Amino acid sequence: MIKLKSDYDGIPIEFSYQAQVDNLNELMVEARDNLQAGGKAIPDKITSKWRPAKEQLIVETNQKCAYCESKFLTVGFGDVEHYRPKSIYWWLAYVYLNYLVSCSICNQKYKRDKFEFVGDEQTAPEILDGTSNADIKEMAKKIVPDPNNDISLKKYHELHKKEKPLILNPYLDDPEKLISWQAIPDLQEVILVPNADNAESEAIVDACDDIYGLNRKPLKKARYQILINYVAFREGRDAMPASRKPSWDALIKSMSKDDAEYAAMIRYFESNPAELPHF
Repeated sequence: MIKLKSDYDGIPIEFSYQAQVDNLNELMVEARDNLQAGGKAIPDKITSKWRPAKEQLIVETNQKCAYCESKFLTVGFGDVEHYRPKSIYWWLAYVYLNYLVSCSICNQKYKRDKFEFVGDEQTAPEILDGTSNADIKEMAKKIVPDPNNDISLKKYHELHKKEKPLILNPYLDDPEKLISWQAIPDLQEVILVPNADNAESEAIVDACDDIYGLNRKPLKKARYQILINYVAFREGRDAMPASRKPSWDALIKSMSKDDAEYAAMIRYFESNPAELPHF
């Protein structure tokens, strides 16, 4: 996982701040009506209004899964993934900043509607029998993060930090500061491991492995093949005359760019060359 950044200028019109507020307002009105009818204060149905977000999310993740960093478009469509599951955090179902794009394996086989945290749980909006439509509109405006309002965005980030999720959100967290990598030549694998400098890293790695499947066997093998190439390019560069080194340097650098598969792993070994395996 690498750090990602939302391109607020590229957000589809369907996810303008006002559109998100309107969508949430509908959910909350339905939740209020259900409560008044003797049911629970939750909406009956959440429709797939997030589909128009996929194209922009793919751009933001450099055509890679936001979780495992595999390029998936060659063999699949990818999923618009709700970081906080819509089945639990229904009020975030139409919030653009709760979306990522992921490969189907990370999303459908592993994550599904799982979510783990150790802090203060984000709770549903307080909707009562007598909550008016006007009150609901005001509540919706406060819940949806406004990309043009720094205070609104800061509040959204603070709620995330207070909840202390164990699974990382690369838009809100910096994964490269929290996880490390280890090559195992005998098994021809590279695995995700805790960062020794961070006390919370072990629990985070365990959760990312369990919920995202980031240490599943095909991934470990795929990373190792990329690492073999990286090591070979480094050795090739060192054997080249000075005049040819810049082109090899550019090749090696390309493996750590945002659009490269498993860039986080390569960046880690670039910063920790003593941990590189010898082939």
